[in-house]
Amino acid sequence: MRHGIHRLTALVARLPVAGLQTQPDYKEVITVRPGTPGGHRDRYSDPERWARQVTDKVIAAWWRARVGGDIAVPIGTVAALALTRRQPQLDRDGGGLELGLEIQAMSPARFGAWLKLAWGLQWFERPDLVERARILHEWLHLDDRSAERRLRGAHDVALAAIDAGLLELVADTDYRHAVDLFGPLIEQLRAADDKRARGDFYTPASVSRAGVGITFGGAASDLVPGSAFIDPTAGSGGLLRAAAEELRDRGLDPADFAWQANDIDPVAAGACAVNCILWDLGPNSVVACSDVLMRADSIQKARAEANVWLRRRDAELARLQSLAAFRHAKTLLAAVMRPDQDDPTDRAQQPKA
Repeated sequence: MRHGIHRLTALVARLPVAGLQTQPDYKEVITVRPGTPGGHRDRYSDPERWARQVTDKVIAAWWRARVGGDIAVPIGTVAALALTRRQPQLDRDGGGLELGLEIQAMSPARFGAWLKLAWGLQWFERPDLVERARILHEWLHLDDRSAERRLRGAHDVALAAIDAGLLELVADTDYRHAVDLFGPLIEQLRAADDKRARGDFYTPASVSRAGVGITFGGAASDLVPGSAFIDPTAGSGGLLRAAAEELRDRGLDPADFAWQANDIDPVAAGACAVNCILWDLGPNSVVACSDVLMRADSIQKARAEANVWLRRRDAELARLQSLAAFRHAKTLLAAVMRPDQDDPTDRAQQPKA
C-alpha cells in the first residue's frame, strides 16, 4: 500500500515493540554443483532477510550494467525467474543442467528468448494477470539500439538473483508466500524525486501484518470464503499478502476468497499481478491500474478486461488442440498412404521360406 501509510503506521506505533521483533536467523550455503562457478548460493532461515539479499544483489547488478532508467527490465527479469517456481536442485545422479546453471551458460540473446518463453507459458495459466504485467515484459519485443544492452543488463540481473538464491526461495511455498520481492525493488530503483511525484512509499511487511491483525481482530467468523479483500492503492500488494498470511494462520485458504487490487503506477500494478500468482491468491484475483479518484469503477473494468483475456486464452488453447489433432491425423494418414510401405497383413499371410 502506498497511500494512507501514515495513518496505518500511527496505528501500529501504539503496539508493543516486542510484537514486531523478528526471530534470529541463520545463513547457510547451498551447493548446487561443487566446483562450478555459481554452484554455491546463500540461503537464510528468515525469508524476509533472504528477499533483501535478492533485492540488494539485483540492484547492484543493475546499476553496474549501466543500462538506463527503465526499471521494468530488472523487475520483469526477477518476475520471470520467480514465476518458474521450479525446484532448482539437481537430481542425485547429477544429470542435466539445473535452471540457474543453464541460464548462466546462456548468451544474453538466448536468455532474452528464454524470458519470452517464460512469460508466454505463464500467459496460458493466467493471461489476465500477465497482461496486467505487460509493462514488465513488453520491453523484450522492442527492437531498437538499446535492445542488446538491455538484454545484457537483464542477464546480469538474472545471474545476481540466482546467486542470491532466488530460485531456492520461490521453490519453497511457505517462503514464497512470506515475501514481497518487488516492493523494495521498485522503491529502491526509482529516484527520490520520482518516488515523491508518484507517492511511492511502500509499507514495511511488519507494519502491514500488524495492521491486518488489528483489522481482523479475533472475529474469525467474519472471514467467510467468498468474501473480498480490496486495496485501491495496493502498490505491489503488501497488505494483500499480509491478509493472505493471516488467513493461512487461521486455517483458511486465500484461494477461496476474492482479491481486488488497484494502483495508479503500471509497474506497481504489474508487480502486484505477479505477486497474486506467487502468493497463490487463486482465480478470483483482479488487479486494476487507474486513478481511483478519477475512476471509481476501475475494479469492474479490470474484471471485464480479465474475462476477455481468459476467453481469448481458451480460444487459443482450443485452436492449438485442434491444430495438434490435425497434425497428428496428417502424420498417421501420411504413414498409411506411403507407397513403399508394405501392408502388415500381407506380410503376415506370406508363407515362410
